[in-house]
Amino acid sequence: MKTVDILFGLLLILILFTVAHSWCGTPKTRSEKFTDDANKHRLVLYTAGWCPHCHALLKKDVWKKFNAALAKDSDLSTKLMTQHLTQEENKSTWASYGIEGVPAIVLYLKDGTGIQMPYPIDDDVKMMAFVKKNV
Repeated sequence: MKTVDILFGLLLILILFTVAHSWCGTPKTRSEKFTDDANKHRLVLYTAGWCPHCHALLKKDVWKKFNAALAKDSDLSTKLMTQHLTQEENKSTWASYGIEGVPAIVLYLKDGTGIQMPYPIDDDVKMMAFVKKNV
């Protein structure tokens, strides 16, 4: 195999990796406050209809399981609200919070600070532990 072919192959792999990372990369957040309920922290799930990882996460019903567990925790449910924002329906919100990759779960504290839940995000028990650790 020629050196040129090897270099071309490596370049192609690098380009594909870069494109894949931009589609499903790590979200970045800015510290901005939600205005509708300043008395609660907010856990936000960001997904996009074109993202296969988002579809897999939603199929597992992790978000529904987390919300069911939250409803049973009277102390935490008074401090936290959840929201699911899709890219297609909430482009301006995504832009204002600097979301660049999906799926993402970000905990916004009352002071506006955003804390991204580390991957993997497909476990409602880990999600609850993440919230309790940071709220």
